[in-house]
Amino acid sequence: MPSSTAPPSAAPDPSDDTGASTRRRPRYTKGARTKQRIVDGALELFASSGFHAVSVRDIAAHVGLSHVAVLQHFDGGKDELLIQVLRRRDEREAELQATERASTGDVVGFVRRLLGREVAQPELVSLYVKMASEATSADHPAHDYFVERYHQVRASAAHGFRAYLAQHPEVPPFDVDLVARQAIALIDGIQVQWLLEPERIDMVETLVAWLATLGIRDA
Repeated sequence: MPSSTAPPSAAPDPSDDTGASTRRRPRYTKGARTKQRIVDGALELFASSGFHAVSVRDIAAHVGLSHVAVLQHFDGGKDELLIQVLRRRDEREAELQATERASTGDVVGFVRRLLGREVAQPELVSLYVKMASEATSADHPAHDYFVERYHQVRASAAHGFRAYLAQHPEVPPFDVDLVARQAIALIDGIQVQWLLEPERIDMVETLVAWLATLGIRDA
């Protein structure tokens, strides 16, 4: 689930008012807000046009800043922005997932919601697929990011499978770590097929059918 599932440590939505009476909302400086605006703008452009087609000047123009102003916040240039964009996308997904986890172990429901969002943002899925492949090179700017992300996603997936087995003793037990790796590999592969032939490939039903072979079905 590398291009979809968010790591469990992603930050909460600062605009969420839930529990405002018991905790204070964080305060953001003007510089922090500007930096976040640049990241959000870069995410939009990378998702619509791809990483290589977008320049720092394009991002600056998109968010109404100068090229120099953007580099003041991201002196590592577009490579640094890419990492921040990937992390921001993870945060957004984690925020959505946090509101959906009314109960643990709803594996099929989780997959339907998760991949349903993927279908609605093909450009961003394409960016993740390309970046994950390119990042296998140790000198790629996103290499460490993807190594860590795969660690976190495998752990999160294994946790979900473990919770499902605990709630469904009638399902034959399986190695949750192995199945987590299989699930990630299947999602990675089906995303490529879907990007090539979106009208023929149904990502959601492909994953749901595979889960059924393990005894995992709708709650």
